[in-house]
Amino acid sequence: MHSLGLPQPFSNLIPIVEVPLSRSQGQTTGTVNPGFIWINRYGQFGIEAQIPVNRASGSHVGVLVQAHVFFDDIAPTTVGKPLFNW
Repeated sequence: MHSLGLPQPFSNLIPIVEVPLSRSQGQTTGTVNPGFIWINRYGQFGIEAQIPVNRASGSHVGVLVQAHVFFDDIAPTTVGKPLFNW
């Protein structure tokens, strides 16, 4: 891995492409989802376009948005605390 020396917030931006496909009764359906995930100390946030691979998958482009919040880093003494101390 090599740092490009990009300024914040671009240094934490990760390009991704997901290709979820499914095959049922000889028909393949799915989407190609290009997008970006931005990661920081408190979570990761992403946005992707959802492009159908064929007519059986749909005819319009959609948008996927995700937000993963790291509660153990935001509030380590309350909601981020372990439930059990083994």
